[in-house]
Amino acid sequence: IELGPSIATVALIMLLVFGELLGFFIPLGAFMSVLFHLHRLQAEGETLAFFTLGFSLRNFLKPFLVFCVIITLLEFVSTFWITPLAKRAQKGVKLALIEKSLSQPFPEKRPVFLGSKRCLYIIQVSPEGKKEELKGVLLLEKSSSKVGLFLSKRGVVKDKKEDFTLFDGWGFFKKGEELEVIKFGSYHFGINLKEMKENLSYSRGEKTLKELKKELKILRNQDRKEYYKYLGEYYYRIFNAFIIFPLLSIGFFLGFLLKGVQKLGTFFLGIFCYMLFFMAYNFLVSLGEAGTIYPAFSYLLFYLLAGSVVKIEYFLLKKKEGVLI
Repeated sequence: IELGPSIATVALIMLLVFGELLGFFIPLGAFMSVLFHLHRLQAEGETLAFFTLGFSLRNFLKPFLVFCVIITLLEFVSTFWITPLAKRAQKGVKLALIEKSLSQPFPEKRPVFLGSKRCLYIIQVSPEGKKEELKGVLLLEKSSSKVGLFLSKRGVVKDKKEDFTLFDGWGFFKKGEELEVIKFGSYHFGINLKEMKENLSYSRGEKTLKELKKELKILRNQDRKEYYKYLGEYYYRIFNAFIIFPLLSIGFFLGFLLKGVQKLGTFFLGIFCYMLFFMAYNFLVSLGEAGTIYPAFSYLLFYLLAGSVVKIEYFLLKKKEGVLI
């Protein structure tokens, strides 16, 4: 909205956001579909009919395992390629919007966003050849350490809106609890779109596996804290998809154990179990990223924990409906 995108660009951004969240939607949708499918079979008496015809739980496992394999492959593709590419593409779209906004005349009395760190507000704009004279300028600058606010009587923009100079003004800077005020004769800053494109940086959730490996080699002997974060991301790309089998197994056995529970009760119990599952998963993954345990071991511990839950469900079902196993 700030950069004035077209309807087509908004649709593209929404598509990219969906791609970014696809890794979350796939396991949730698969888990709830398994749970509600078994609920429907039991509610309509189809489960009893199958068992009366001589079917056992093992017969249900065959299509279930095929479903698990398909969902695991989808989750792997999403985690390994779609999500990081969607995040990278969003930055490219934003940069294109910034470039487009700078190619147009500056509007009067309306905020103009110069990237993600600067916002310009101009009272009056007067084009003069290849430059623009500004009167009554407010500039907001943000950085990781402080925020600056500039007020100036006049300014000038040239070089295709990449070179900015403000004259006769005041600057206000806030860093923590400190406030600094300065008076300046001129303040200059530039925007190099070509350099921005060439030096466009990506965080660990946006890097390719090759880029992650390169970053790990750099961080190994420099920053152990960041090293474990990137190493956690590396293992996440590889092992995250394999949580599908224990997750859906929990939903599979839970569907048989929740016999007689109403649809609304099944929904809330399913959401509760799903949340517990991912709370435990994210907790163990965070331990790996913090360096408390080796990142690969966090996945091993989680698989053992989830496997124990599946085993408990199996024995509860066997005790309840032993003849059907």
